[in-house]
Amino acid sequence: SPGALAAVLTALLQGVKEKGHLESSFRILMPSIGGVPGLPFAVTQDEDIGEGVVEAFGYSIIQESLLNLKQGFWPWEWIEGSTNGFLPAAEAAIGNEGRFGRNVNGVFVPPTGRAFGDVQRALNATERLVILQEDPFEMRDYGVILSHVGRPKEAYEALQYYVRHAPEILPGGVTQIVGGDGHTSSEREEEVLQILMHKLEVEIAEASFKAPDAEKPSTSE
Repeated sequence: SPGALAAVLTALLQGVKEKGHLESSFRILMPSIGGVPGLPFAVTQDEDIGEGVVEAFGYSIIQESLLNLKQGFWPWEWIEGSTNGFLPAAEAAIGNEGRFGRNVNGVFVPPTGRAFGDVQRALNATERLVILQEDPFEMRDYGVILSHVGRPKEAYEALQYYVRHAPEILPGGVTQIVGGDGHTSSEREEEVLQILMHKLEVEIAEASFKAPDAEKPSTSE
């Protein structure tokens, strides 16, 4: 990915500089076309940055690399042009897809088209993105993937965070809301979100009635 290449290029040039073979300081830039980063390249510290490029700082390199890992491992179809993987995963979670994408006898069964998805690695990447940035759309993806790995309480809390912090759908027929990083959410996504949260509420309530016998108070005659 461009982020990983930027990290390699940074380390390579830093090594050359430390050995005294590079006198001037440098910056790593990446072209940005429609928000999509391109291949990185280096310029001297005092060289002007033209339009259509962004500087690759440590934070942006890590973020872009994690996003690529998340998308690559996402077990459900990633809708082309989408900045998040929520809708197909949520549809599977509420049972609208033929293959639910849940663990079956210890084996994760993804929906059609993503046979090489890895739910645990996708969860790990999403979790780190949530730590890296407090983005409600990342938190929504985190919530839906938690729902697939049997962690309903944490999933519900993550989705509640999204509900509290995401922009509201405007009245008058507006069908998309836009987050600070260019994320969008359709009315269908918001509808599925409510169904999923209700499903998680039921799972949490059911779990509260299934306390282990060891936790139940003993009775004596």
